[in-house]
Amino acid sequence: MYYRRPRHSRHLADIVAVWLVAVLCASRVLASPREWQPLILKGSQLPVLSGIDIGHLEVLAIHGGRAEPIPFQVDEVSHDGSYALPEGPAGMPGNPRPTLAPDDEIALIVSDLGEKGTATAQLPSQALEIEVADPLGGPLRYAYVGVAGAPRLSDRRYVAYDPRTDTVETDHYRVGLTNGLPTEFVTQNGVGEHRPNLIDRMKVRLTTLVIGLIHFSFTEDDIHSQLLAWKVGPIRMVRRLSHSVNLLLGLRSPVFERNDFFYRDHLENPFKMHFSWAPRIFFRDIRVRIDLDFNDLSGYELLWSQMSMPPLKIGNQEMEQRLAAMGSVPISWIAIRGAGRTTVQTLAPTPDLPLLNRQLYFNDAPNRPDPPEHIRGEHPGIGYVITGWEKLEGGVHTFVSLLITTRADYSPGVLMEELLSPPVVTVRARAETR
Repeated sequence: MYYRRPRHSRHLADIVAVWLVAVLCASRVLASPREWQPLILKGSQLPVLSGIDIGHLEVLAIHGGRAEPIPFQVDEVSHDGSYALPEGPAGMPGNPRPTLAPDDEIALIVSDLGEKGTATAQLPSQALEIEVADPLGGPLRYAYVGVAGAPRLSDRRYVAYDPRTDTVETDHYRVGLTNGLPTEFVTQNGVGEHRPNLIDRMKVRLTTLVIGLIHFSFTEDDIHSQLLAWKVGPIRMVRRLSHSVNLLLGLRSPVFERNDFFYRDHLENPFKMHFSWAPRIFFRDIRVRIDLDFNDLSGYELLWSQMSMPPLKIGNQEMEQRLAAMGSVPISWIAIRGAGRTTVQTLAPTPDLPLLNRQLYFNDAPNRPDPPEHIRGEHPGIGYVITGWEKLEGGVHTFVSLLITTRADYSPGVLMEELLSPPVVTVRARAETR
């Protein structure tokens, strides 16, 4: 029998349907705040500014109908990808009057961008419009790059560096480095909060079998690093380091270099590995453990990708035992949440990454030694056990480690979507937009 719903029921259903659509659309828009994410433009994307004196550039955004300068920096980059880093023992000053070149990089923060410019008088007549579209939804964002004799510049600086203590600090974290590796890490909500250090050190432990006979291992203490040069700007700090590793029989690996990037909300550590031959020819059972050895994360929560249980409350023995009973846990990211922040660690997608297997490493054993370390035990140790290195061929392989800190209610899942779906940038002259 056909049943005709009363009119008020149909109206209720219509209201519910509209509400659901609104919620879904809103959640899609709000799902991608990208508060942590930088925007890097190459000079080649702004060809009409090629050869312009960098000191005459200004970047503006419209907020509430008013044009205002936003922080930006231009980093000189050579054709081979090397950054001009003026500070440090191997610092090389760039051009005393640098001009914008195709390989140079202009760094911004996505969340600083604003509305589409309609107030012509507030923007330079020849300004370029930077339009940023989000594949995950949400409104378009805009910035305007202009040239002026006396450019309007923001006085905001997101990154500070103290070379005496080798410490990088922003409103949202503080990192102290020793031998190129973190020995201090703090999340915070403002510079100078003086929160206690959360970690003892970053641990890097490798074990393998050489030619099927000799057991070989090294730790982070076998890595030799030297800070060569750096540059600190309003948006990021770029550091160049050299590395070598102690090998068998007193031998040391060739020296290689890498650049690290420190932004307001995240650390980016690209590193390249060069193998003259495929590792499997001489090595078997290669196992690399990389973790942060925390001093005391009681009260924090642990999260990871494809988690099949509620967030693990660190220090809760029942939950930690449940995790231990799960055995190997494949993951693509891990996160801790506490003290008003959520901090996510992951590896950015690269062609070689799918060849490796990443398992969750979690060890809450403050009374069990895990040398070398300064403070006995781990409370807890959180990171990865990485295997599958034998699948790599000879040649150069690139990996990019990311540590991102956001406000506590920022979803790690949303953050990973943002990482995997970068914004789409269009650059045009303002005359083309009218």
